[in-house]
Amino acid sequence: MGYLDGGGEDERTLRRNRAALDEVELVPRVPHDVSTVDTATSLLGVASPVLFALAPVGAPRLFHHEGELAVARAARRARVPYGISTLATQPIDDITAASNGGVLWFQLYLWGDRGIAKELIGRAAALGNRALVISVDTSVRSKRRTSSSTMRRAACTARCRPWSTSRRSAAAI
Repeated sequence: MGYLDGGGEDERTLRRNRAALDEVELVPRVPHDVSTVDTATSLLGVASPVLFALAPVGAPRLFHHEGELAVARAARRARVPYGISTLATQPIDDITAASNGGVLWFQLYLWGDRGIAKELIGRAAALGNRALVISVDTSVRSKRRTSSSTMRRAACTARCRPWSTSRRSAAAI
């Protein structure tokens, strides 16, 4: 589980983020009438019961046997958007089917080959993804403190994107 709960390199950013969150304090304000609170909002033009979406996570089958399929179903039940990762471990067609009409967004890592990026965007759009989330935080792979077997599984998942319209590996992107 080091891949999920750890950080890259010396984990400096992870420590800073945790320290910042430790400074956040929720202060209850009582007595206030909360019998008519409405958390409903609109996210990119789509009604949502809360200002919340499920973010994309690469290689989720490292943590749950159904991975994105389970997340897509949970997002639909909660009526919140779900961002499908470029590094999904399930075919995007299957994720779309599992969402059963839920709101899907596609997250794209902009790596070297723009042709592959265009293919992925086209595929996601054709399947009804309503938004494109562009990630630029992984231009260089970081070293992670985790077991080598976990990282081998993650690397295979990244190379073997089964839903891509191309059979080229992620390393070629």
